[in-house]
Amino acid sequence: VSKRDAELMTQLNNVPPEKQTVIPNGANLIDLDTLKDQDEVRADLGLSSDDIGVVFHGNCETGTHNLEAARYINDRLGPAFESEAEFFIIGKGAPQSDQENVTTMGFVDDLYSTLHAMDIAAVPLRSGTGTKLKMFDYMSSQLPILSTVKGTEGIDVEEETHVITNELGKDFDAALDRLTRNQELRSRIAVANRRLIKSKYNWEAIGEKLDAVYRDL
Repeated sequence: VSKRDAELMTQLNNVPPEKQTVIPNGANLIDLDTLKDQDEVRADLGLSSDDIGVVFHGNCETGTHNLEAARYINDRLGPAFESEAEFFIIGKGAPQSDQENVTTMGFVDDLYSTLHAMDIAAVPLRSGTGTKLKMFDYMSSQLPILSTVKGTEGIDVEEETHVITNELGKDFDAALDRLTRNQELRSRIAVANRRLIKSKYNWEAIGEKLDAVYRDL
């Protein structure tokens, strides 16, 4: 599902590149007009129009990489941005938090309405295999993304256009600070992400690519 997978097939199994075709993972293109009103969702979450909502989601029961990221948000980002941002961690098994600006929500019924009501998606992943499908959820929900390089693996994104990437530590903190302060940058990346899902990572476009492979064979 990614160029990296194809490289490994060649390195480990001697499969020639010309006998491989990368068919990426993708996402449904969410109809934003069918989602709950953003202001209503934000009000339910205790967010005012001036607050910056930062979201991360993933199953922490089955994904140790998600649990690690959730703990990083709680232990590092929450305290560092105590007066600048409100963090929301969505997913089964998300660790409880005593940090005032970190909310763990567990499973939510209407994920996309919740995502669409946020301002930033933060993906502080250190590990994990394959393509991170959460990235497509953020793109389809029209969110700007701050991620580690690990979070972007297998996805053709351009730096500063679809995502801002930095490794964990002070550079990741600085990038998040920049996003919280720059609404124009957030809006520009969010729109570009939605456009990328429409043009390349929606299932219809991916299905056509796979169909062409079968027909060629």
